[in-house]
Amino acid sequence: MACCRKSGCAVLARWLEWVSRNKAILRFRQSQAGLLDALVAAQTTTRCDETFARVREELRRFHSIEPAAQPAGFVGRLRDYQNEGLGGCTSCSVSPSVAA
Repeated sequence: MACCRKSGCAVLARWLEWVSRNKAILRFRQSQAGLLDALVAAQTTTRCDETFARVREELRRFHSIEPAAQPAGFVGRLRDYQNEGLGGCTSCSVSPSVAA
């Protein structure tokens, strides 16, 4: 695993170097925020926009998903895992971007 991490960081470093050289801005999907946060944390020269900085802070504060109450007007009964999944739907709704 250490080998994969090192090579992954090397690829990211080259990628971010290209972005910096070309003054490019990379945009990522919300679903990629956790992976992107882990990759960015390994870099020393990466700058993040305000939105992604906020997402990274939310990731650091995250502890668990709380089950949500069954929606009003819903006919039926949600199982516990469905209430937990519904609670997961209340995650952040922003799209991060990163520049080198």
